[in-house]
Amino acid sequence: ELVMEIDRIDDALVRRVSTMFVPTSDCKSAVEPFDILLAAGAAVGGLCLLICGESGVGKSTLIRWLTKNLKDVKTDTGWSRPAIFVEVPSSPTAIAVCEALLDALGDPRPSAGTRPQKFRRLREKLAEQKVRLLVLDDLQHVFDRDSERILFDASEGIKQILVEHPMSILCAGLVDASKVVDSNEQLKRRHMATVQLRRFDWTNMRSRSSFIAVLSAVVKAMDDFEFPDLEDESVAVRFYLGSGGIMDFIFKIFLLATWFSMK
Repeated sequence: ELVMEIDRIDDALVRRVSTMFVPTSDCKSAVEPFDILLAAGAAVGGLCLLICGESGVGKSTLIRWLTKNLKDVKTDTGWSRPAIFVEVPSSPTAIAVCEALLDALGDPRPSAGTRPQKFRRLREKLAEQKVRLLVLDDLQHVFDRDSERILFDASEGIKQILVEHPMSILCAGLVDASKVVDSNEQLKRRHMATVQLRRFDWTNMRSRSSFIAVLSAVVKAMDDFEFPDLEDESVAVRFYLGSGGIMDFIFKIFLLATWFSMK
């Protein structure tokens, strides 16, 4: 029973912490271009916003925060989806990207049919569900680091989708994602801004203040536990050294500490 109780508390803590969001200055810099992306994208045939940063700095969390009001709506004739969210497969091809999009659009058999048939179904579903924003996470997978080359087939697949159904696109990924945008005619033409998410830097006072604000917010969300004064820089710097200024590591340190405290 004790183990079950700990597991239940752990699950609640994980949900509480993993869903929280503390907008840093880098994150806030994405708000204006994202608003323009939505407001003006349709009028110009679609725009592209790129969010770049190393692993764990909060790109996916920022996307969820920016798109939180874009909800799917069930209608009498089916679904209306203002935005669809897809993670680019780790070994992407045009067909793999197409199938991932079909799956996000609720296609019961995304792998069925030939390539032309899949792209035709995709075009029809994008139009039927009135999709105006495509969110592509892990865009760096379209760049092969071993050969330093863009995976042409996957890039052409994205290009074809945007040609057949003009819409705005929000991309996220590691630094290599910018090479994908620069090499893809449709993405490059739509590209309006790049937002760089960086790890916290203790030597920068503004970044240090943001880091301490994140610690305080996590402590507030985990009010079942007692913590030392994390606004004290002599304590906060230990969290910084332990996490390397990476947002994901900050949360994991908190969760592991509370888990050990309950064992």
